[in-house]
Amino acid sequence: MRRVLLAAIVVAVGLLAMATTGLSPATARPVPIGTQVELAYGLSADHPWLTDAGNRQRTGASPFRVPSEPPRRVFEFGVGAGRLWAPSLSREGLCLVATGAGLVGIDLGGRRRFALPLGLASGTPSITPEGDTVSVVRGADLARVSAAGELIVEREVAGGLLGSPLVLDDGSIVVVDRSGRLMRLDERFEPLRVHALDLRVALEPALTPSGEVLVAAGPWLRRFDATLDPGPSALLASAIVAGPVVAADGSAWVITADAELVALDPALTVRFRTSLSTQRLVAPALAVAADGSVRVSSLNTGLQAFSAAGEPLFALPDLHLARGITVDADGIVVAVDETRQLLAVRADGTVLWSVAVGMLTWAAPVLGRDSTLYLVGRSGSFAAWR
Repeated sequence: MRRVLLAAIVVAVGLLAMATTGLSPATARPVPIGTQVELAYGLSADHPWLTDAGNRQRTGASPFRVPSEPPRRVFEFGVGAGRLWAPSLSREGLCLVATGAGLVGIDLGGRRRFALPLGLASGTPSITPEGDTVSVVRGADLARVSAAGELIVEREVAGGLLGSPLVLDDGSIVVVDRSGRLMRLDERFEPLRVHALDLRVALEPALTPSGEVLVAAGPWLRRFDATLDPGPSALLASAIVAGPVVAADGSAWVITADAELVALDPALTVRFRTSLSTQRLVAPALAVAADGSVRVSSLNTGLQAFSAAGEPLFALPDLHLARGITVDADGIVVAVDETRQLLAVRADGTVLWSVAVGMLTWAAPVLGRDSTLYLVGRSGSFAAWR
């Protein structure tokens, strides 16, 4: 009788939680009855780099610090032919790299722990609440892989999937394809919700601090709640080519095709805009530091910095960064330039150090907990500098 009463109480509490949180039995997780139940919920802050641009806000910011002196090469070796994507870094000390042949796991000492032949993988792998990783494979599939390198599930989702999947705290996955379909999937990639954006998409979505999804489609920036119910939207003067990147206060930053830097408040009202150049930007990149200040780079216009209020901080027009920037806990930008120099630029615009690395990169450096910088080269090489 006592067991029956306990089961009834558990069911009643579960139904009450669904009613108060808006979950339906179809989307709720099954919970085993017992005295000790542990559910993975929320992404651990212990992962140094858990998705593209380091976090789900896509800020390109790290809570760690770059080396104070010019770093030295720790290791470098070939991982695969063709393009490599920036790795994710797990709290267990594993670098997870998407390659032309699949997913490779490398420990912090440079030892290869596994190589899973999934076919062409694209985008930085995204870490889940359970510690698995989710990757786009062959442009149409999603694959979930354990920390030991075992394939858990692979499923065809849609053609033209973009970037790194956005993993929500409940373990569901948000992805977008080039045709403009925004999708929320369960842990085994079964669809929970599909929303047509009615425009082609070229950028991956970002998550706000309050758990809402931002996605750029052409000149539109649109906001959705976690179930993909639509919220406010903003129409800009031209297509968005970088971002959205979301600051700690919920403001969103984007770069448009007419070379404007635009900041929008959480309600998607334009708060600030400024022209970055009179010419079209080549390979634009955007990062937001911990203090809310912004760094912008492109291959043809150099590196610029702005305060959270949009005031210019510095401009280095002769600093042509190859692709992507990372900003550390002190606001120091680290990147590789077109002359194959890995360099660090202080928050005041002065160069802290510069060192030749002998490679052109596909992505921004990834900063580890011990100040190691991980680089992926265009020739398929993977390197660590510290």
